[in-house]
Amino acid sequence: MEWELAPPTWEAAAILLSGVLAVGAALYVGRRQVEIATRQIELQARLANLEALKIRASLYERRVEIEDATNDWLIATVMEGRPPRRFKRVHIDDPLGPEEAATARRFRDGVARSRHLFSSKIYDRLSALQRAGRELEKADREMWREIKQAERKGREPELATAQAKKDDALKAIDEFLANSAAIFGPELNLSEMID
Repeated sequence: MEWELAPPTWEAAAILLSGVLAVGAALYVGRRQVEIATRQIELQARLANLEALKIRASLYERRVEIEDATNDWLIATVMEGRPPRRFKRVHIDDPLGPEEAATARRFRDGVARSRHLFSSKIYDRLSALQRAGRELEKADREMWREIKQAERKGREPELATAQAKKDDALKAIDEFLANSAAIFGPELNLSEMID
């Protein structure tokens, strides 16, 4: 049996043309979908990068707050010769102002938060600084106590031991103040945080 080809008809041509057009349209739509998906992936990557930058910026701001609180505390300590106090007066001539209490509170809170926001090295240094502040405060109280006792007994106060403790604590605090930028610097460097 032999097959004969029927002459093409308009209907057959239209069916063939619509099939070719459908395949072409499907290829075009598929290509456009791939382009859109690629753009969406790029956009998601950019959004993820933006979120990472926001997190780094927030971390930077929190770290700077701690550095500022530390520097305020250091300056107040060196200028007054004793750390800012949070709660009570040590003696009648030593009024506690709201700024002093705020400075002390910001530093105390900053040291506590530094455990989570900085490396352990910086947390350890801030803790040591806080201990030096407590030692300075303790030596200051001992000096005032000795002065008051000497006044009551009508003798000259013996301040050598307390003054030596106070000098040692102030020396540690002065040293930290002089090296503050070097201590905080590496972890406040934005270029290293962004990389």
